[in-house]
Amino acid sequence: MTGPEAPMSRPKLLLFALLPTLLLFGALEIALRIAGFQYSETPLEVRRFTDDPHGVVDRELAWQNRDGVERFKKDAHQLWVPKTSPLERHDIEAATGVFRVATLGDSCTAYCVGTRDSFPTLAERFLNAESDRTVEVLNAGVASYSSFQGLQRLKHAVLPYHPDLITVFFGWNDHWIAGTPDSEIELRSEWETQLVNALDHLRIYQAGRRLLARARAASSRTATGPAARPVPRVDLESYDSNLREIVSVAREADIQVLFITAPQDLHDWDNPDLQPLSTRQLVALHSRYNAIVRAVAKETGMELLDLEAIFERQKPRRLIAKDGIHFNPAGCRLTASAVAAKIAEHYLDN
Repeated sequence: MTGPEAPMSRPKLLLFALLPTLLLFGALEIALRIAGFQYSETPLEVRRFTDDPHGVVDRELAWQNRDGVERFKKDAHQLWVPKTSPLERHDIEAATGVFRVATLGDSCTAYCVGTRDSFPTLAERFLNAESDRTVEVLNAGVASYSSFQGLQRLKHAVLPYHPDLITVFFGWNDHWIAGTPDSEIELRSEWETQLVNALDHLRIYQAGRRLLARARAASSRTATGPAARPVPRVDLESYDSNLREIVSVAREADIQVLFITAPQDLHDWDNPDLQPLSTRQLVALHSRYNAIVRAVAKETGMELLDLEAIFERQKPRRLIAKDGIHFNPAGCRLTASAVAAKIAEHYLDN
């Protein structure tokens, strides 16, 4: 005759109690992954070269992003940042005698379509081939970035590298529509951001975020009536302000600034999710953002590379990819050549 079984320990009881819940969550996670579900308030990834059969990013990133996809994580200041950045491959301090350039911008700076190069990597190559002085170009461009994010990137990521010069090349993402302007997005603290990044790879967490976002949107519509009209991520006035603050921050750190206007070839534009305007209206709007770049450069005494004007003289259809925005290999080389020539003329000889 055996005696009564010993009672389960508390840890075992807790495990048995939680097991059904863990199995349910695991099954939901697997189901969401099989279904291909993804959601995030900020970009999770971007395929950099839709026209590139090799699917590889520029030479500085090729070793980290062999599938041609750049992946992001959330950031307490910049909203999102690349998980692997070309900046991280450089020493904080430049070698003695090196002229260091950092290129602030969006995907037009980060990469070019159909080539493994970006205009910053090509510009560095051109400059070092022609100049007696060693030039180092740090690619600080990030896909989908606005001037608001560029300002934060300058403050929190670029300044520690002590560049002698920054190039500033924004405009596209600033006038894309959004539910909330970039400057009004509530920023998380550092620890909250780290926690979200730890959870963000879980599809079940993403699904919960989506349900919460929908609930908030429904509550907002109930409280305020019909949904508000979409707004640009950065309106014209804020764009002007961001560019001027970039100059102010750069001057404080004894960094020179080179502004660049953004060329376009929007004759086949058809992407209402980004901007529902007609081609004619979008071209006019984009021109207004470029006009602000020219005005800020002139009024702050900073150099300007009017790349839009250069492309117009060269027939942009031969230089810009099918999306009407990004540089193809020919446009990438022309941009790099123009940037290198401007740097050589106005900064290296001084």
